[in-house]
Amino acid sequence: MYEGITRRGFLKALGLGTAAVVCLGGIALGQATPKTFSDEEVGKAIKKGVEYLLKSQGADGSWPGHGAYPVGPTAMATYALLESEVYPANDPRIKKALDWLAARQAPGRLVAGKNAPKQGGGSLDCFKTYSLGLRANAFLAAVKRGLSNYKKNLRNDVVQLILSTKDGSYGYNSYGNGQSSGDNSNSQYGVLGVWAGVQADMEVPRAYWYKVLKHWLGCQGGDGGWSYRTGTSTATMTTAGLASMFLCYDNLLYDGFIKCDLGDDGQKILQPLNRGLEWMDKNYGGTGNPGGRWGYYLLYGVERVGLASGYKYFGKTDWYKTGASTLLRSQGADGSWGAVVNTSY
Repeated sequence: MYEGITRRGFLKALGLGTAAVVCLGGIALGQATPKTFSDEEVGKAIKKGVEYLLKSQGADGSWPGHGAYPVGPTAMATYALLESEVYPANDPRIKKALDWLAARQAPGRLVAGKNAPKQGGGSLDCFKTYSLGLRANAFLAAVKRGLSNYKKNLRNDVVQLILSTKDGSYGYNSYGNGQSSGDNSNSQYGVLGVWAGVQADMEVPRAYWYKVLKHWLGCQGGDGGWSYRTGTSTATMTTAGLASMFLCYDNLLYDGFIKCDLGDDGQKILQPLNRGLEWMDKNYGGTGNPGGRWGYYLLYGVERVGLASGYKYFGKTDWYKTGASTLLRSQGADGSWGAVVNTSY
């Protein structure tokens, strides 16, 4: 059940957390023998997923791009490999992937909002919000595991994201020019990238968190949930809203949290967060339709909110056991969940 808002919970929420929840992936075919949930089987599945990713890696250290996202799949796969901790961070294959990502980032490109990446992009111009958010977390994972030389790359991505948002939201592109604005899915990943910088002790202006919080408060539905832009609340977007709001509250109300004393006014401030959690209690049914179009994206969001909030259950659903059991049943014989991006999730 809901145990209160703790800084420890926030800090867990934006990394993939324990290794047991890293390889949340897409649809798989050909699983001959469904596995029963246990720590041992989860560990085996993670290792198989990692081996699949490494076998799929190109000679240059990358994974094939996805349409307009040449950097995104490599960012996701590298992030998953580092968080899984199956191999050392300085494993040559992981280092090659990190160096490939770093080479797609022009050093010092953003200085006080100047020299933003060219619109249209080339091999050095990664300006997709999803890709930036995920790449920042890959660099953070490397830094946390002792590869401090990637901290400068993390900083570049975080600065680009901070300078991009217009109103606390993000669209598909983040050019560093204060014009990015759009949907709640991109917005979630923009904030995810900035939070990676916070975890590496980067200073993020409080004004940024106020702007982001204002966006999420302004688009919360009457039922407590969130939608992609407007309309019916969905589980994917409600987890996006909750995870983003947890980060805002953590950075803006830090002193009150660590003292466990926000007062009456503080409790009023937290009402939108509690309404979102109540929406999850009423509406989240368990697996998130793995194999569906957004199923594995949702499982990642559920994990973030579960760790941040202290919930073990949404309603009567044990979110971790249910999600992990579904993934154990759907993993392919080759260790994948159908594709590199899905397996990385």
